[in-house]
Amino acid sequence: MAHKVIIYTQVTCGPCQEEKMWLTSNNIAFEDRDIRQNEAFFQEAIQLGASMTPVTYIEKENGEQIVIHGFDKEELKKSVGSQLIQRFLRLISQMKVHLQLIFV
Repeated sequence: MAHKVIIYTQVTCGPCQEEKMWLTSNNIAFEDRDIRQNEAFFQEAIQLGASMTPVTYIEKENGEQIVIHGFDKEELKKSVGSQLIQRFLRLISQMKVHLQLIFV
């Protein structure tokens, strides 16, 4: 099971767009909640302590909850790092299978 990742954003927020691109480029699934389009999302972001966007809520597989304020690549890497490592290892395994098929 993957981490649950929710990012609270605004269309006019540059760091929000950067974070979404970073998550996408690292194949990390996330739910984008635009706080300007939905009052409930705005209130959720406030409850998470938001004073700016993006605000990222991560619920790990073990139930641990993490909130990251702003686009902080290092904190994101730490928080979803195991997910990135698992994907990397799966990719390596797939490459091994393909190489075995080629050289058999």
